[in-house]
Amino acid sequence: MTEQTEERRRRRVAVLLGLLALLLTGVFAFLASLATGAATPPLRIAVEPGAVVLGDERSAEYAITLVRGSETGPVTFTAAALPPFASAAFTPATTSGDTSTLVVTVDEKFTPAGDYDIVVRATGEDAVAGTTVRLTLRPAASAASGLPLALTGLPAATLRPGISAPIDVELTNNNAADLDIEALRVDLAIAAAPNATGRLVCTVADFALTPYTGPTLTLPAGATRTLSDLGVPTGQWPRVRMLDTPVNQDGCKNAALRFTYGATGRAS
Repeated sequence: MTEQTEERRRRRVAVLLGLLALLLTGVFAFLASLATGAATPPLRIAVEPGAVVLGDERSAEYAITLVRGSETGPVTFTAAALPPFASAAFTPATTSGDTSTLVVTVDEKFTPAGDYDIVVRATGEDAVAGTTVRLTLRPAASAASGLPLALTGLPAATLRPGISAPIDVELTNNNAADLDIEALRVDLAIAAAPNATGRLVCTVADFALTPYTGPTLTLPAGATRTLSDLGVPTGQWPRVRMLDTPVNQDGCKNAALRFTYGATGRAS
């Protein structure tokens, strides 16, 4: 074999190796593209603005946008970790489109000032997506100074689907004068749900509250009294019930509930 022939052979080998390297590079790039596509979330949710501050206003509005991957069917919106005595309304509440509007309305008398992180969740047929938005509630300029009053209480029985329990609310008057309690309210939030998952959710929608329906209460100065101490019949106490729904509620097993109380009144 002549020297020229050997040189041509080396060049052909170099060209073949170069083509093979290009082919392998293309294959690896294709596989990487496939892997990236497989990791794309089936559903994502974005909410704007990420934070709202309320003063004298009692409602906050958020714009919701869905980014759809493989989830193309109807999506239902829910909100959790709301401020005490607040409500959430979605327009629309279920959509096959990509947008919705959330309005959170707080109670003028009972919702305390503070920072709240609200969980907004979108649930589709095959996917769940969620995010958190901040609501800061400042004391209204027109709000009257509150009288020192502490309230607490827990259900009298363990809850399970279809079971309800009364709450013997305990009130402590930290004033030097007697108080006439004219209104008493109770609100519920999920403090922790260790068995909840993306598909097995546990929200306040799994429970129902019956409000206090008793008379005006007179609480002596410096005293602590329960509703039973004050002679209020059990049937007039606030009551919490776990709903028995057709949906799997295993996410609420061993859930811890957080009760918040509010009251309005005046010195006797």
